[in-house]
Amino acid sequence: MSIKLIQYFVHDATINGSRVGGSQTLTIAKNADSSEAVPWGSPFVDRAKFKKKPRTTFSLQKILTDDYGPTFPGFDIRDLIPKRPVDKYDVGATIYGGGSIKLKDCVLTGISYSFRNQGFFTEDLTFEGTVTEATSAGSEGTGLTRNAEGVPYMRQHFTGGTLPSEVSNKNILGIQIDLSISYGELVTFGVFKTYENKFVSLPAQASVSFETLDKGYSQSEIDFSGYDINDEIVKQAILINTIPVSIDLGGANVLTSVDRSGANAGDSDYSTLTYNYMNVDNSFKLI
Repeated sequence: MSIKLIQYFVHDATINGSRVGGSQTLTIAKNADSSEAVPWGSPFVDRAKFKKKPRTTFSLQKILTDDYGPTFPGFDIRDLIPKRPVDKYDVGATIYGGGSIKLKDCVLTGISYSFRNQGFFTEDLTFEGTVTEATSAGSEGTGLTRNAEGVPYMRQHFTGGTLPSEVSNKNILGIQIDLSISYGELVTFGVFKTYENKFVSLPAQASVSFETLDKGYSQSEIDFSGYDINDEIVKQAILINTIPVSIDLGGANVLTSVDRSGANAGDSDYSTLTYNYMNVDNSFKLI
C-alpha cells in the first residue's frame, strides 16, 4: 500500500491566496464547544447535546529574510480598533497534489516577533475563524524546485531603538514582542455571521520581554528597596529597530515583572534576568 506523506517540501502556507515565504511551522486546529440540556429524573438519562459554532485556529511561524519581510508592513492596532467590519483573511495550507485546507473569513488574533542573539529573527501569526473547506491542488507542481528564500536576518541586523532604562545598559540576549487581539461579537437572531459582527475588544494586549545576562545582584540590576503602595508607576517609551522591521510600542509601557532563571546544577548554562513590560495605551505599530 502506498502512503502519501505530507512533508515540508510539498506544502505551503497561504494568506488571501498568496504564498507566505519563509514559513517554518504551520498548525491548524478545529474544535467546537457544546452545551447540554439536563433533564430531571435519573442521572443515567442521556443528556441532550447542542453543538455550538465551531472555532478554527491557524498559526504559522516564518523566518524574516531579505526576500520576505513582515507579512503586514505598516500594521497599526489603532487603525484596526475602529474598523466595522474588521479585516478578514482567507488562510490555509496548500498541498501540491491535492488535499489542501482553507480557513475562510478569519480574523487576526496574534502577531509576535522574536529577535535572538542566537538564531534567526522570526515572525509568528495567529488567525481564528469558523469556516473550513477543502480546496483543489496548488499550481506549483511538487514544490521541489523552489529556490532559496533569501538571506535570514540575525543578531547583526538589530540596530537599537528606544529601550527602557532597566535594560538600556544590559547585555541583551533576546527580545520577544507579542500582540494578542481579542474580539467581541454582536450576535443577531436568525443570522450566522463570521467576521462581519466582530469588533476589537479593549485593551489590546501588547507586551515585550528583554532577556539579559545576569551579572550578579546589585542595586543597579534589581532594586527592590524603597517601594511602597503610593509609588508612581513609571511609563516608558519602547521602540525596537531591526533591518527587516521596526516595532513602535509608544510611550506608555510599564515594567510588570523581573524573572531570574538558569545556572542549574549540572548544566553549562548561565543565569539570566528577563524584564517584562506591558503596554497600557493600545500602541503597537510596525514601521
